[in-house]
Amino acid sequence: MSAIFTPGPWAVGFSDGTGETYITAGDHPARTDLPVVIVSGAEDSYGSPQGVLNPANARLIASAPDLLEIVQTFDNYMFLAGEDAEQDSNNPIRALRWKAQQVIARAQGAGA
Repeated sequence: MSAIFTPGPWAVGFSDGTGETYITAGDHPARTDLPVVIVSGAEDSYGSPQGVLNPANARLIASAPDLLEIVQTFDNYMFLAGEDAEQDSNNPIRALRWKAQQVIARAQGAGA
């Protein structure tokens, strides 16, 4: 299963005057023409701010494509090395590979 999402890299941008924080496609935060998501600045029907109000959270979200790529690369390397994935293994590499596979599946929409 493969999710269809905007490929990275993503960058965090802050608009002037509107108070919006947004995640943009590409590695330049000024590319407001390619927003992946506006993560703050909007209000709900009661006038309360919605979205990610903490810039650190926005940076974490923006790093998601790179983190996914690293986890997928690790999983592929462990496959090539012949390391199985085992949830409760005493072998830390096998246990870590199992966790990596769970994160990959969640990122690709499994169980969604």
